[in-house]
Amino acid sequence: MKPRTLAFAPLALALTHITTIHGNDPTTPPPPPARSLRKESRQESLTANYRNKIKQQEQLLQELSPPLRKQRQSSFCSCSPRSFAITLDLSNTCNIDTVKPNSGIAFTICDVEVFDNLGNLIPSGDTIPTVITSVTLIEINSVGKVINVDDQYTNVNFVTGSSFNLESISSSLSTNSSIEDQLQFVPSRAVLFMIGQNANEEEEVIATFVWIYSNSCDGVTLNEGDEYSWNVWSGVEEQLSDFCPANASSEPSGQPTSSGQPSSSGRPSSQPSGGQPSRQPSEIPSL
Repeated sequence: MKPRTLAFAPLALALTHITTIHGNDPTTPPPPPARSLRKESRQESLTANYRNKIKQQEQLLQELSPPLRKQRQSSFCSCSPRSFAITLDLSNTCNIDTVKPNSGIAFTICDVEVFDNLGNLIPSGDTIPTVITSVTLIEINSVGKVINVDDQYTNVNFVTGSSFNLESISSSLSTNSSIEDQLQFVPSRAVLFMIGQNANEEEEVIATFVWIYSNSCDGVTLNEGDEYSWNVWSGVEEQLSDFCPANASSEPSGQPTSSGQPSSSGRPSSQPSGGQPSRQPSEIPSL
């Protein structure tokens, strides 16, 4: 897949939102979103309580990082799926998480917030969306560099039952080279960034779903049937056993399939506005 220039405000918003959760600004931030005032000013409108919660998440990740780095020095693999399909269940909350207990997952963070039409945080807002209008997958390596952005679903109309496919940059790993020579294709963190609306059409629901891979060689990361808040994994293409010995007994049989449409509500109203997913490096703080 050829890199291309990123032209969508949701990606800039996603990187800004993730940076706010994880700490400092990127070294080379994307241009600020320009679609509306609420998107441009959202981060500046976050309340002190919200910032305190973000700080607590950052401290927890810092405590987690040293043992992960020590483990990677002794054995380093990539067991992240090559691709996967997700079916949405928008009634789920952050309390539903079968991903975190998986042996190949070090940690997860689920953050769902509601904003008014001026970009102000609504602390007690309705966090259950009725529709998702944008989905972006971002993958980050172990030193905090964005190595993959799949932004093909930035103009959609997804509801409960809608399914879509996402491809990891780890699908580019080649058996002709060692994993040490292909670290640009090895994600250590994955972020699903979603924008939607709740029953009040003047309010926007912003969700950031993060999962951190342990990069161990015997860990299961994502399974078909796993649930993580709004996300239900309805298909998983496992990594090649050359890079994940845990998969030696079950080589991938091909990409997961999904209908790309709700099971009861018809097709999404908008086709993806991007072609191939883009991969544009950017620096953000290491988790």
